[in-house]
Amino acid sequence: EPDELWLQTPEQTAWCVAVLLIVIQVMTSIWDRKKVKMDVAGELRSYLQEGLFRHYLYYTKEMAESIPAVEIGRAMLGEIADVINVGFMKVFNCFSSVVHLVIVAAFVLHECPSAIWVVVAFSATMVFWFSRRSDSTEDVLREEKQVLKVCTALSNDYELYASYRRKVQAADVFTERVESLNELKLPHELFDLTEESFPEWVAAFFTTFYIMYFSHDVFAGVLSVGTFIALVRILNEMGEEFAEGYVHFRKLVQTAPALRRIVVYLNAETEVWDKKVFEDVNQAETYRRLLESRVPCEAANSLPIIIPKLTFSYGSPSLMDVTWSLSTEEIEIQQGTLTALMGGPKTGKATLLKLMANQCQCANQGFAHVYVPAHLSMLYVSADPVLLPFSLWRNLTMGRLGQKQERVLNILRRIEGWHEG
Repeated sequence: EPDELWLQTPEQTAWCVAVLLIVIQVMTSIWDRKKVKMDVAGELRSYLQEGLFRHYLYYTKEMAESIPAVEIGRAMLGEIADVINVGFMKVFNCFSSVVHLVIVAAFVLHECPSAIWVVVAFSATMVFWFSRRSDSTEDVLREEKQVLKVCTALSNDYELYASYRRKVQAADVFTERVESLNELKLPHELFDLTEESFPEWVAAFFTTFYIMYFSHDVFAGVLSVGTFIALVRILNEMGEEFAEGYVHFRKLVQTAPALRRIVVYLNAETEVWDKKVFEDVNQAETYRRLLESRVPCEAANSLPIIIPKLTFSYGSPSLMDVTWSLSTEEIEIQQGTLTALMGGPKTGKATLLKLMANQCQCANQGFAHVYVPAHLSMLYVSADPVLLPFSLWRNLTMGRLGQKQERVLNILRRIEGWHEG
């Protein structure tokens, strides 16, 4: 109709529509490139991976023993990537599907208001179906972990199986686990097939119903043939849109177990607060001692390290409850002095040093407080040699970058001189 043209003539309107199609395509392409350059997924992955690793470094001893490093590594390299790529980023795809459905509803409401109930019924049916369907894969994940454990155990004991000529039996054990895993996966595969085909069946049903119900409007001239065919096409596309949207939604839901594990790892107990209490007590005591001094600035360098009278015990049920204890009198160590701690094996030398550096705590008091002036730093050097997985230079600089070569060499020369002396 002339009054429905955007411009004065049909040719101009057609040219305008063609130009708009090109403009929309260009804008979509620019936006896609912009999204890739923003690297939202990469930034989120890095943020969570860094946060989890930093949190793991401060786990308490009990928490570090209960959560193996392998689990943390799997979470950082695998589960975080799944939660971001398959989970969080799919939210935008689901939102895009909702926007498309809103546009479809607006078009139907404008062109054929009487058919809007078909779109609403179609959408309500799909939403109801999706909300009632659930498929937990926890059993599959548990079985996959068991298969991995069996494979690892068999690999570690390879020489044992080879020596006793039990390779065939080892392979049978692994085959039994794999077959059990495949049996668990079969119902989930059937579930996936049903879920993928259901939107197509619903689309076919409502399309057929629409054709049967509104065909008489076309014959009566109430509804144009173009609008009728467009609505048929739209209903088919709605089925495809729901199918694609549901795939995104299911992938998002399937990341929930991994997300729960990551949340547990990020909220695991750390030793930060215990160390903070230790440092707060030292700062308060240092502040009190400086206020009591007549010359606070000079008094800081004369404050001693004070080891109070304490008793510290170790016990182990696996050793028939045999315990040994460390008892000390109050000790003061002046700044600027060299103090040696001497004793036989298993007499508590390392334990006392750990208590001084706040590397271990007492179960009854939280920590055995050793007063160290707040401006001093305590470093506990373990007797066990530790090499970082870096170059020799980065091991010498404790992994720190940007260290001056001459300064490091001077320190090494002084250490060599002390050793020779």
